[in-house]
This record gives sequence, C-alpha cells and structure tokens, in this order.
Amino acid sequence: MMRLHIRRWACLSMFLGCHALAADDFFEKTSPDSLNGFLAVTDKTYLKECGSCHFAYSPGLLPAASWARIMSRPDKHFGETMKLDAAANEAVSRYLGDNAADKSPFVGSQILMERIDPKAPPASVMGVPRLRDKHMVIRGVIARDNSFKVRALSNCDGCHQAAAKGDFGFPQLKIYMKGL
Repeated sequence: MMRLHIRRWACLSMFLGCHALAADDFFEKTSPDSLNGFLAVTDKTYLKECGSCHFAYSPGLLPAASWARIMSRPDKHFGETMKLDAAANEAVSRYLGDNAADKSPFVGSQILMERIDPKAPPASVMGVPRLRDKHMVIRGVIARDNSFKVRALSNCDGCHQAAAKGDFGFPQLKIYMKGL
C-alpha cells in the first residue's frame, strides 16, 4: 500500500513540477513588497464576512466581472446563501472589483488573465483555465484516494501553506496524507 502511495506521489510531483516550475516564480512572493504572486488579503470586511466561512481568496485570482457576478447572486453562492447586509456587500464588492486580476499589478494575476476570455469570465476560481489545469491531477487523486487530508480544492491553504500571503509558489506546496 505504501509503495502505491509513493508511486502516486512521484507521478503527481513530476506532473506538477513540469507545469508549475515554468512560471512558478511569478506565483511565489519573494518579499512582502514583491509584485510576484498575488495580493495578500488584508481588507477587514472581506476577511470577516467571507473568510469566516471559507478561505478568503485573493481578489487577484478572478477578473472583476467574475467577482461582480458572484457578489450579485447572494442566493446562489456555490450551494449556499450569502447573508451580507447592503453595506458589507458593497464594501466587499468594491474591494474585490478594485483588486481583481484584470486590474492587479501582481504578476501572478497577469499570468492568470492571459488565458481568460474577457467575453466569458469564469464563474469560480477553479474555472480559471490555468488554475483548473494545474489542479486537474490532484482533483482526480483526491476523488479516488481518501487518504489525502484536503478533500476539496476550495481551501487553498490546505496545500498552499502561504496562500494567505499571496504565495502559491511550488516551494510552499504541501499535500498531506492522513496518518503521515
């Protein structure tokens, strides 16, 4: 059984390594003032209202049109209903829109935008072509093997140890298995 896990891990590492290292420097922050990686979330309203239910995604992971769609449909929030008062909804919407990938100076956001069709913005973070492609293998492994601690791709910080700092670089990636 352990040999099977080692083989899966080796294949996964090789796949991720080939694709991730090509532009990995741009997803990794080398210092707090670096424009590599993504904007670290610091907005208190966003952290309180959204981060209390799920990982507070960097606004730079989606274009403004995607965030506007998500925020305009509180009754259809990925199977849940967002309960935000009008002031909080406006503040969060403004923060996400002002710092979205298509407006961000961060290189990671700019790289994500290269493959997004402006006429068809993604409905979710995993709808971003580059992110969807990079997570394709791990999604399949998680679905077939319940020994991985992370059971959904929606909690970025489960694998990306510095995600809250805007760092999704390969050196910060840790995929934990139960019992190890």
